[in-house]
Amino acid sequence: MLQKMRFDKAVVVTTAVTLMLIGCFGDTFEPAWPDPGTIVASALAPNEVAVAVLICENERGHYRFEIKASGSGDILAQTAISAPVGYHEHVVSVRWVDSRRAEATIDRDFGDNNIQTTLSF
Repeated sequence: MLQKMRFDKAVVVTTAVTLMLIGCFGDTFEPAWPDPGTIVASALAPNEVAVAVLICENERGHYRFEIKASGSGDILAQTAISAPVGYHEHVVSVRWVDSRRAEATIDRDFGDNNIQTTLSF
């Protein structure tokens, strides 16, 4: 009988500690995300006429992909990109395919199923 009580007490204590730890670390299992409006990737065109930027939007996993005139900052082209939120932060990059076309890549799944969006002006 004494062993049964010790076992029950051990189970209760273990469960309580586990729940407490989960409560303490509740939000730490989600990846960190930049604030809305943060430029997370950019690249200057080969001819330096424009710059392509990838900007975080209000909702996690949503971005605005823009090409801006490098001198004036005027927006020459833009599009929205939505990428599912996974187990890790998105790994993003922007590169120019040629002097009028840029490509944004969002790695959301450890290199698998990357999202690629091309934008030109």
